[in-house]
Amino acid sequence: MNGEELFSRVVTTIQEMHLKIGDSYGSVSLYYPYEGDVSIADGFRRAASDFPDMVLERLPQRLRVTVSEKDCARISAMPVKETIRDMVHITKGRADIDTVREFICGRYPESRMVRSGYIDFDWILTFPEGLDDDVYCLSEELGQVTYHRFSREEYLALGFEIPERSQHVQKYGQHADVDQVHEDSSDEGHQEVCDRGGSVLRYQCLDVGDGVGGGAHTETHRTGHQR
Repeated sequence: MNGEELFSRVVTTIQEMHLKIGDSYGSVSLYYPYEGDVSIADGFRRAASDFPDMVLERLPQRLRVTVSEKDCARISAMPVKETIRDMVHITKGRADIDTVREFICGRYPESRMVRSGYIDFDWILTFPEGLDDDVYCLSEELGQVTYHRFSREEYLALGFEIPERSQHVQKYGQHADVDQVHEDSSDEGHQEVCDRGGSVLRYQCLDVGDGVGGGAHTETHRTGHQR
């Protein structure tokens, strides 16, 4: 991560917070894992030149960026990345995983959504390179989906690995709560997907090779508040 990338992370995080919970009251401190050299500070200051009150501090194994309430308001008024806006919109509506999957596949046909092999989250979602390079880790509890968004670098720094073979699952019949995927050699380009009830549904599956990349955990604190 360089200084420009760090500034971009700060901007998208502040915007995402605003979409989720509204206006910020007090300054916001964001924490990012980092073990690189001090040169990141120069790049960050150049990228954040329009925000002179934004403060970057080097802490043991991480960085802290403090954004004032005024700057939070300015950043929140800037254009927001479409994928972030859509993810906040669909999850704020208390959607279940099938609804989220249908919505994302419909709007972003080249997106990749695969089951997670970790207990930390249930699904891993990525968008086409260049559109949104972050990794979205989705969890479903009581029929409602929540997510955490990580940069690829952050994702790897947390110890998560890129799946050896990931698949983009696009609705071909009905959606199923997928437990197992069996190869179907009789119909190239498709697979049989078994739901928990044992019935077989049909999905179009595209082998996308190594698929998902890294991303990261950021802690966000407000002055006088913590979340």
